[in-house]
Amino acid sequence: MMVELPASAFVIIAISHAIAAFSAGLISSLVSTKRRILTGFIAVLLLFGIVIFYLFNHQFPAWFVITDTIVTAVLGAIGVFTGSARYVN
Repeated sequence: MMVELPASAFVIIAISHAIAAFSAGLISSLVSTKRRILTGFIAVLLLFGIVIFYLFNHQFPAWFVITDTIVTAVLGAIGVFTGSARYVN
């Protein structure tokens, strides 16, 4: 199953989760008018919950679960803080 995949497949999955979390945080905090950081973190947490559900419903290697969780959370937070610091008309 998933454990039999090559390591490069896990890297691609982790990159897609990281890009999705960054984009969710960035876009939601950019388009929000008030409470930009809160709105961004709500979007990231929704996506983070889906990623955690996905990771623990399938059998992935432990190194991948830990790495994907950390990378998704960190890049989501970076997206929120980057988007909330920008001024958009």
